[in-house]
Amino acid sequence: MVRLCVGIVVVEVLFAYPLGYDFVLNSIGPSTEYLEPWLPTAKTVDGKPTVYIGDDFYVQHTIVRHALNGNCLLKIHRYAEDVDGPTSGKRHLIDYAELQFVGRDEILHPRWPAADDPYVLGYERDEKDNTLYDRPLLPDGVDELTMDFYVSPRNFCNTLDYLIPRYTNGGTHWDESPRVRARVKRHRPNA
Repeated sequence: MVRLCVGIVVVEVLFAYPLGYDFVLNSIGPSTEYLEPWLPTAKTVDGKPTVYIGDDFYVQHTIVRHALNGNCLLKIHRYAEDVDGPTSGKRHLIDYAELQFVGRDEILHPRWPAADDPYVLGYERDEKDNTLYDRPLLPDGVDELTMDFYVSPRNFCNTLDYLIPRYTNGGTHWDESPRVRARVKRHRPNA
């Protein structure tokens, strides 16, 4: 009985120290921060950023990858969300990526989707990069919606991240980056 109790205490100590350390790291802040998103592919129409179905699309942003958490795997879901119209609140997955990085307190200016995996605005994608032609961004009969574009990246930097999900914060919700808004239109005006 004494050996069993000693064994349990040893196991608890072995797991408590690293998980406690991971808890402190995770409490300090995110491994990656997303800042200042903007849409280089948008045109200003009537004073509002506007993108058109069928156009190449990407979001540019600034990210900071902090050194404190060391090496991390990020599973990144990138969404468009309807903010008006008949489908307000509906999210559309438009890109997915898994990235491994070493935190070095770097400031980077990437785009998503990446240049080597371009996205033509129009339909949702699945996590295997397949275009889902049965899931258009604009429903039938709707020629224009306002949408928010944002990232929901989940961090995997330490053991605790596999037990308790940790997302990169900075947006309006706890599990997403700051949003960038644009009108999505079906038809481009005649020039």
